[in-house]
Amino acid sequence: MKHLRLLGHNPHEKVGRGVFLTGLGSAEDYGGAEVEFGDHPNVLTADGPDVQNYYSAWNWKLQLSVYTNVISTGDELIDFPLPFHDRCLQMIRRVVSGEPDGEIGIATLYDALGTKRGGLDTERDPREYNNSSLFLDYYQFAGAVREQFWGTSRGYEPWYIDPIDIPAIPKFLNNMPRAAPPRKEKASDPTKDPFAQIPLELLVEIIMQLPQESLLPFFLSSRAARLASQSQWVWKKRILVDMPWIWELDEKKDYPEEVDWHVVYGKLDYLSFPKEWSGLEVGSGHVTLPFAFV
Repeated sequence: MKHLRLLGHNPHEKVGRGVFLTGLGSAEDYGGAEVEFGDHPNVLTADGPDVQNYYSAWNWKLQLSVYTNVISTGDELIDFPLPFHDRCLQMIRRVVSGEPDGEIGIATLYDALGTKRGGLDTERDPREYNNSSLFLDYYQFAGAVREQFWGTSRGYEPWYIDPIDIPAIPKFLNNMPRAAPPRKEKASDPTKDPFAQIPLELLVEIIMQLPQESLLPFFLSSRAARLASQSQWVWKKRILVDMPWIWELDEKKDYPEEVDWHVVYGKLDYLSFPKEWSGLEVGSGHVTLPFAFV
């Protein structure tokens, strides 16, 4: 990992609960990281009370082990910090806040990621020591994240790119699939379809709130819901619900009226949550459109 920051907890806190975010740094051997101290008031310091116990300061940089659940240092239990790509931090800030320059509470983020720790005979991981990963779905890396050393592999390229600056996205947005004329379908009998009595705005909101795996059963069970799903703007809105990190889609305003947002949703969903990546045919060209996992 390069260009990372560490999100951690200082038991000798100065502000709030003691959560801190360091400056930039990179991964080191044996499950460690070396980072700039940064300017957060809770960050560990070169002359801090635990400097000899669980971290070191060298050449005006902070060196710590990462991921491990708790390590005893005398009378205290220390949570080691969590490494975080700086670009991924920028991305999650924007997705959670909904603003290009939005912020996110680092204590909240620390709590969320901290529940995914392993190590020291936790229920998630019975091994005595684990400082290689969190308990998240790492997709293609699922078998490699527990290893101390790993290298690049053919076919894993989407994991190594910048998750914010993706040149293929503008190409994709400029070659959107066109929609066929909608099929005419009879309106629902309100005596047989209770959803036929619901205002369209409320029906669309139900479609937005349902988990993805429930959409097809819902459309099959209700003709009114199926009719609502034929509106292209419904699928554009659903893209922003399920894949909020593709904010370029919402920023672009000059789409042609005949864009098939249902097809766009299916393609972006396939590319965002794959087990394996492959090329994507868009128009007459061949565009590989990978989306990084945060």
